[in-house]
Amino acid sequence: MEIIFLSNQLYDFPLKTNKWQVSTRVAERGHQVLFVDPPIRFRKFVKQIFQGRWSLRRILTFIYHPQGNLTVYTPVGVLPKLGPFGRNFGNGLLNLNRRLHLWRIKRLLAASSSPVLWVYHVEMDGLEDYIATIPHDLLIYDCVDNYPAFPRYRDKPKLKDWIVRREEWLARKADLIFTTAPGLQEKLSRFNKNTFYIGNAGDYVRFAQVQSSRQKGGQAPFKVQNPLSGIPKPIIGFTGAIDSYKVNLPLLVKIAEAYPNYSLVLIGPRGVAGAEPNLSALESFSNVYLLGPKPYEAMPQYFSHFDVYIIPYNLNEYTLGGCFPVKFFDALAAGLPTVVTNLPCYQDFTNICYVAKNDDDFVRLVRIAVEENSPEKISARQKIAKEHSWDKKVKKMLEIVDSFNSGRGQISRPL
Repeated sequence: MEIIFLSNQLYDFPLKTNKWQVSTRVAERGHQVLFVDPPIRFRKFVKQIFQGRWSLRRILTFIYHPQGNLTVYTPVGVLPKLGPFGRNFGNGLLNLNRRLHLWRIKRLLAASSSPVLWVYHVEMDGLEDYIATIPHDLLIYDCVDNYPAFPRYRDKPKLKDWIVRREEWLARKADLIFTTAPGLQEKLSRFNKNTFYIGNAGDYVRFAQVQSSRQKGGQAPFKVQNPLSGIPKPIIGFTGAIDSYKVNLPLLVKIAEAYPNYSLVLIGPRGVAGAEPNLSALESFSNVYLLGPKPYEAMPQYFSHFDVYIIPYNLNEYTLGGCFPVKFFDALAAGLPTVVTNLPCYQDFTNICYVAKNDDDFVRLVRIAVEENSPEKISARQKIAKEHSWDKKVKKMLEIVDSFNSGRGQISRPL
C-alpha cells in the first residue's frame, strides 16, 4: 500500500508527535510512504542550506529518505511580501507554486498508483486542490488537535469560522476519520459515521529503557553520563513545548514554591504555537531548571532521573476540546508516577495516574506520587503503556483501513 501523509509539522521537527510516530511505523510495516511537509518559506530554506542541514541532493530535489520505505518532500514557498499593489500577481504566483508542488508529488508516486491520502493539515493552503488533484483510493482525516481553539484564531472570529467550516468540509469528504481525544470524537462523529476514537500512544520500547537502566544500577543501556548531574533530587520533570495557552504557568510557580527541596526540571522549547511566554516568575526560583529543547533520542536519559512526571495543562477550549498529550504514555512506559490535570482524555486511566481536581490538589499530589511509588505501581504503569504503544495504535489504524477497503465502507465495529 502506498500512503501520502499531508502534515502540518515538518518531519524533522524536534518534538516527535503523531505525524512522525505514525508515518515512520507505517513505513516500518512495509508500506511505501510519502511524507509531505508543510511548505516552508524561502528564507528558512536558505537558512537550512547555510546551516548545513540539507544535503546537495535535497537542495536540488527537495526530497530525502530518512528510512527505506519513507520519502520526505519539503515544498518551498516562493511568495514574497508584495503589499496591496502586488496582490493579484502574488495570488498568481501562489497558484503556480502550488501546481508545481502537486506536479512533484504526483511524480513521486508509483506508476498507476492510487494511494491512501492521509491528511493532518486541515489548515493547509489549497487543501481542496491537493485532494482533487492527487489520485487516491481512500481519504483519511487524522485529527490530533482542536484546531479552531489554537491561539492564532482567538481574536480573529472570521478566521476561526473559516477553520471550523474547513474542518467540517474535510470531515464530510473523508472516507475515514481517526481521532485522538474524546472531544474530537464527539465533534467529528456528527459529520461522518466512519469516525474512530483511537486515542494517543507512547514510544514504549524507547522509554521502557528507563527501568532497565535503574534495575542495572547505572546508565546502561545509555551511552552518556547523567545529564542532570548536580541537580538535587527528588526531581519533578516536565518535557514538551512551553506554551502559555497550554501549560499552566502559575501552577508551575506554585509547585516550585511549595517544594523548595525538590528540583523542577522543564525540558522543551518556548512559544512553539504562540508568543514566547514570560517565564520570569519561574526563573526567580533557585530550584527551577529551564533546560531548553533536547534531542528526542536523549529523552529517556532525562526521564531516568525524574522522580515524578507532571503534565500541568490548563483547562480551556483547546485542552478540554481535543487534547491528549503524547508524553503521558511515555511517562508511564518509563514507570514514572504521573500527575495530570483533569482532562477528559484521562477518564480511563484514573487508577494508574494522579488526576488533580484543581491547582492546590495538583501540588498536593506531587508529594504523594513521589512518596508512595513502588515496584508494583511501576509495573502497573508499564503494563498500561505497553497496551498503548505506537506500534499497537498503527496496527489498529491499518486494520481499520484494510477492513474499509475490503468492504468498501462497510466496517464492522468494534475493531
